[in-house]
Parts: sequence; structure tokens; C-alpha cells
Amino acid sequence: MKRRPGPSVLANPVMIGAVTVLVVVVAVFLSYNANSGLPFVPSYELTASVPDAAELVPGNDVRIGGSRVGIVKSITAVPGARTPTARLKLSLSKDVQFLRSDTRVLIRQRSNLGLKYVELTPGSRGTRIPNGGTLALAQAAGTVDLDDALSAFDHPTRTAVQSVARELGGGLAGRGADLGNALGDLPPVLSSLRIVAHTLRLPATRLIAFLRGADSAARAVAPVAGRLGDLLAAGATTFAALNTESAALSRTLSDAPGTERITADGLRRTRPLLNEAAGFLTDAAPGVNALPGAARTVERALAVSGPVLQRARPTADDLRRTVASLRRLAVRRSLPASLRRLTNAMLPLESALRTITPFQTRCNYLGLWGKNVPGVISEGDSMSTWFRFIPIVGQDEMLQSPTPSKTLHADDAADTGYGGECEVGNETFVPGQQLGGAPGVQPLATRNTAPPPATGSQP
Repeated sequence: MKRRPGPSVLANPVMIGAVTVLVVVVAVFLSYNANSGLPFVPSYELTASVPDAAELVPGNDVRIGGSRVGIVKSITAVPGARTPTARLKLSLSKDVQFLRSDTRVLIRQRSNLGLKYVELTPGSRGTRIPNGGTLALAQAAGTVDLDDALSAFDHPTRTAVQSVARELGGGLAGRGADLGNALGDLPPVLSSLRIVAHTLRLPATRLIAFLRGADSAARAVAPVAGRLGDLLAAGATTFAALNTESAALSRTLSDAPGTERITADGLRRTRPLLNEAAGFLTDAAPGVNALPGAARTVERALAVSGPVLQRARPTADDLRRTVASLRRLAVRRSLPASLRRLTNAMLPLESALRTITPFQTRCNYLGLWGKNVPGVISEGDSMSTWFRFIPIVGQDEMLQSPTPSKTLHADDAADTGYGGECEVGNETFVPGQQLGGAPGVQPLATRNTAPPPATGSQP
């Protein structure tokens, strides 16, 4: 018996509608999540730190060499960092696994409407970044948006650019051939431009400070621009004269490198001397600072000593004759023997002078004697003067006794200046027996016997 076929699934409109709705839902789901990556597709996750997200949004492309290799999954600000920082979570294709740590990150503009993408420039020397690893902030370059670049051309800048273009046009008019020759010589020059640009980028070059100084100089010379143009016009004559001596100038330039090398070698050899000179000048700075005051002191001394030296001129004549006599004496053959005998004679006198000299120079005993002795015989009659004295007699000192008197005062070696005291005349009476010098330290001076200064004649 032949079996009757059942109804087909495709003939069921409910089933067809359900399948259609399921396909549409899956398509919508896939299209909605396409910006976050397709599901069940393995990816290479990477985190990159950048100084500025530059209005980047999740879902923007990540490209290497212009080819799309992934998307930006999320953007997170990093609070508390020393510099503004954003962290980008990138979902990349497994084909680019593994990037290295020296990979460069740059956010670039895709269209003038503000669409952005992340450009990666793979490195070749760094270490491999594992899945879920991070690119350091130092690998990210700053981003300059189109509006930032256009805002740099404000009204003063546009006016200056117009002035430069206008003046440049006038300067290039009629010099097409020279411009062509310059463009022909430009490629060899541009081959070294990268080295020059690298040098200009170094912080030690201080290019920004140079440009600011040049701007200040340009503003300073702007009021005298007309006269400066006349100066350049006159300088053209000088350059024309130099052109006529181009051969000599070429020889000079040819000899310049050798001269420079010799000069550099000489400067290297003189560097120790220059260092010592610098140290000497540093050490001499206090003396140099004191020179103005010393110069004023010397000036005052010369002003005072000038009249004195004028009055000393006759003394100089006498001194010249004295020196001449000494010169004649010095050449005599008998002088050494005479000096030896004189030295031997003066040696015993030296010890005596050490004692006798302070006797007068310090204690003035001769002056006191000359003043007091006349007073001893100042009274008398027609017969003669009288010698005045007051005897003080102790009975126990007048007669012989086996023991010294209890009130005996005796000093047979009184200090008369050579030991630092003028004991005679300064000692005080001490009750009881006193043998030797007076107790304590006596002054190193006695009474002054110099005559009083003249007070002028009486009217």
C-alpha cells in the first residue's frame, strides 16, 4: 500500500515566519555588536596609554600601515596621574600577535568631520607584549587636531603670513633662473636635513628661545626697516667686491678647516692654563673687590707723604753722601777684622745694655734722680746749702744680732725694668720683715718728668 506524503515544512507559513524573524534578529545582533568585535572570534587584547584621547570613541578602528587590525573597545580616564592620561583598551586580530614594547601609538584623523582612528607602528627591538599587556605612555605621541592647527593662524599670524608672501613674491620676481638653479641644488641639501632637524629638536639647542629672541630682534629693528634696507643695498656693493675676489676667498675657505684644526688643538693644549687662570681669578676676586678701598687709602697716603717727601729732599742728599762713605768703607780690606773685633767688644756690652736700657727707657730713673737730687740741697744760708734727710733708725738694726731684724726690708736685686717691673719707687711698705722683691707685680713705669707742653706767650 503506497504511503501518502506528509505536508512540507516549507509549506508551513508559521515556520517560515519564525525562521525569518530569527535570521533578522541574529543579523541585527551581529550588526549591533560589530563595533565590539564578533562573538566567538579570538582576539589579541592590548591596553595603550595616551596623553590625550582626542575625542576618540569606542568602536573606532585600529590600523597598522593603513589596514584595519582591530577596534577600540573602551576608553578610560586615569585620575591622579602626573600628566593627563587616557587608557585605551584595544581588541586586535590574532594576526598581529605579539606586538613589541617599542610599538608607537598615534591617534589620527580619518575625516574632516572628526572621525578618528588609532594608528600603531610596530617596533622591532622591544620585548613582546603578552595578551592583556600594556603599552607605556612614553610610546604615545601627541595629537594635533585640525581645529588646533587652524586656530594657530589667528589674525596677527595671517597678516604676517600675507606680508611674508607679498615680500617673497617681490623678492623672487625676475629671479626664475636663480630659483631653478636653487631647486636643482636642493636635493643634496635635503639629504642632510634630517640630521639638522634632529639637532634642532634637542633641548640643548633651545630653538624656541632662539625664535623668541629673533622675534624680539625683528620687532626692535622694525622701526628702522627703511634704513636697514639702505644698509643691505650698500652691502650689495661689498658682496660684489667679494665676488671679484672669489678665487682668494675660495683659497681662504679651503685653508679654513686646517686652520680650525690647528686652533682647536692649540685651545686644547691651553685648556689647563686657562683653567689655572680661571682658578687664579676666582681666588683673586676678594683682593680685586678690595682694590677700590685700597686705592683710596693709597691716594690719601700719597697726598700726605708728598709734602713730607719734598721736605726730605735735603735729607736724601745727606743720605747719598752717607751711603757713598759707607761704600768706600765697605771696600777697605781692614773692615772684616775691625768688625770682628767690634763684635767681640760688643758682646759683653749686650748683656749690660739689656739691664741698663730699660732702667731709663721704661722706668725713667735718671729723670727722677735729676729732678729729686736738686731738691735735697735746695735750702741753706750764706755759708752753704743744707742736705735734708729724715733718718729712720731701728735699734735692733743698729747693733749686731745673730738674726735679722723683724722689720728688716732689703732687696739687693730689685727689678729696674728688665724683668717687666719698676720695683724701685713703686713698692709699698709691708709690715714685718720683707727680704727680696716687693710682693705682687709692680707697674712698668714711674712718674713722667717730661716738661709740660708750651701754652703760648703771655700778653
